[in-house]
Amino acid sequence: MALSLHGLRVKIAAAAMIKYGARRASLLPGGRRAVLGAAGRIQPTGQDEESGSYRGLLAQMLRDAVEAGNCAGERGLVYDPIAGLVSGPLSSLQELAVAEACFTEDPSSAKNQWRLGRVLFAAGDTSRGLDLMESAVTADPTPAKLVALAAACRKPYIARFEQALELYQQALELNPNDLRAVEGIINAGARSSFDWPLIWSGAAQLKPGRSPLADPLFWSRVESIFAQDPSPDAITAAEAALDAVAEQAHRLHQLLLEVLIVRMQFLRRFRVAAALRDAMARNRVKELGGIPLESPLWFKHLLGAYAQLGQLQKAAAAAERPPVDAATALTRLQLAKLRADVALMAGDASALQAHAAARRTEFPLPGDDAMLSLVQDRRVAVVGPAATEEDLGELIDSYDVVVRTRARGPVSPAEARRSGTRTDIAYYNGRDLGAMWEDAGAAAEAGDLKLAVARPFYATLVEEQPEWLRFTRSEFGLYFRGTSLGLQRMVYDLLQFAPAEIALFGADFYAGERSYPPGYRTHSGFGPHSPLNDIVMVHDLVFERRLMQAFCATGIVVPQGVAAEVLDLPEAEYIDRLEHSSGLH
Repeated sequence: MALSLHGLRVKIAAAAMIKYGARRASLLPGGRRAVLGAAGRIQPTGQDEESGSYRGLLAQMLRDAVEAGNCAGERGLVYDPIAGLVSGPLSSLQELAVAEACFTEDPSSAKNQWRLGRVLFAAGDTSRGLDLMESAVTADPTPAKLVALAAACRKPYIARFEQALELYQQALELNPNDLRAVEGIINAGARSSFDWPLIWSGAAQLKPGRSPLADPLFWSRVESIFAQDPSPDAITAAEAALDAVAEQAHRLHQLLLEVLIVRMQFLRRFRVAAALRDAMARNRVKELGGIPLESPLWFKHLLGAYAQLGQLQKAAAAAERPPVDAATALTRLQLAKLRADVALMAGDASALQAHAAARRTEFPLPGDDAMLSLVQDRRVAVVGPAATEEDLGELIDSYDVVVRTRARGPVSPAEARRSGTRTDIAYYNGRDLGAMWEDAGAAAEAGDLKLAVARPFYATLVEEQPEWLRFTRSEFGLYFRGTSLGLQRMVYDLLQFAPAEIALFGADFYAGERSYPPGYRTHSGFGPHSPLNDIVMVHDLVFERRLMQAFCATGIVVPQGVAAEVLDLPEAEYIDRLEHSSGLH
C-alpha cells in the first residue's frame, strides 16, 4: 500500500506526544478513568470505528494508550505486522458475546450485523463475518463501511479483488475525497480488471493545481499511458516527461506517484519507476526523520525508506536510538526485531539469529523443533521456480536439505537433471496453500515431504494444525513498499535457524526469458486477474534483488548458476534485463 504523508509531519509528532502523555497520566491515581472519560467525550456521537475522523482517531489513540500493556483477558497466538506471531490478547469473548446478543435481539439491524461481522472476521470466522458485513453494507452503504469491507476482501486469505474494486468505487462516489478509496482502486484494480482508464480516474484528482509540476503539457504526455493499450511512442514520451521531473517528483502526492510507478512497471519501464520510488523514499525520510513517532509502525516506514535509499548507516543509528516510546513489552519486541533486520540488511545475520533463538525459547511455536533439527548447521539447497536451463539436479540433491516453493509429485528424468528429485521442506504462499493442502498432506504422509511452511498471518486462521505444517514466525520488516517475494521469504526464514550454508538455485529474479516453467502458473504474463500482477503491485523487483544481495553478504547464502550471474550484474544492467524480459510481458 502506498502511504501518503503529505502535511502529516506535525500531526505524527503531536500524536506521539499525546499518546506518551496519556500513557503516563493513566499510571497516576484515577488517571486511567480520566483518560478514558476524555476519550468518550471526544468520540463523535454515532461515529463508526472505521470513520477516520480526527476526533475519532484521537479518541482511539487515548484508549490505546491506556490499554497498552494490559495483560487482562484471554491471551493466545496473534499476528503483529512487525514482530510476527506473538502471545497477545485474543478477540474478547465478552465482546463476541455482546455482539451475538445484540444480533440475536435484532438480526435485521445493519449496526448489529456490522458489529458482529467485524468481531467474527477478526476472530478468524471469515466466512460468516464477511456475510454479515456485506449485509450491513447493503443496508447502510457508508463510505467508511465500504472501505472497511473492501479492505477485508483484499486480505491475502480472501483475495476477492474484483469485489474490493467495486466497493472502493462506491466509496469514492459517495466521498470523492476519500484517499483510502483511491489507494484501493489502484491496488484492487491492477490485481483484478486491469482497467487502466478506471484506475487513473480515481488518482487523476490528485494532480497539482499549481507549481511547476502542474504543466498541462507534462500531464497530457503522462496521462496517455493510462489508455488501456498505449502506443510505444506514447510510452516513450511519458518516460521522457517523468525523467525530466525526477528530482522534483517527491513533491507530487504519494498516491499519484504510486500509480505512475506501477503503470510504468507494468509497461516494463523499470528504470524510471525505480527513480520515482526513490523520490517517494526521500519524501518519507523528510516527513518522518527527526521527530517523535507515535508507534513502531511509523518507525518501520522510516527504516524502510532508509533501506530503499541504501542509507544503512542512518538506519543503524536510528535503530539504536528509536524515536518511539518503548513502554510495552510488545513495542520493545518490535524494536528489537527491526534492529535485527537493519543489521541483516547490512550483511550481518547474527542479530537476527540471536533474536529468533530467544523468541523460540520465550514463545515456542509448533514446528520450531522440527525446523531446527532439519536446518541448524546443515547445508541447505533452496530451489526457486525460475525457468532456468541448467542441469544442476545432482548438485542440488547432494545437499543435506532441499527446499522448494511447493511440493512436487514424480518428476521426469529431464526435470531431475535440471533441478533434482528431493523436496524436504516446501514453502507456500496463501493462494497455493489452500489449493495444494491435500497434495502437501499426502506428500507428508508418504514421507516425501518433512515440512510444509506457510506465512505467519495464516496461523490464526487454522483451527487444527497438522504436524507437517509450520508457520513462519515473522517476515523481513524493512520494505519501503510491499512485502517479500517467496524466495526472499524462504531465505529469511531459513537464516533464523543458523544453517551452515544456503545455496540458491533456480532464481533469475525475473530477468529471464520466462517467468516460470510450463505448468507452474495458469497465467504467463501481466493482465486481467493474473497472479503475476502481484510482482508489481505487492513487490519491488529492484529492492528484492538488493535484499538477496544483502543475504549473500552474510557469507551464509551462496548463489549458484544463473542466480549468481544475475546478482553479480550492475543494477543498471539488471534493470535493462527486466525491461527486455519476455517473462514480464
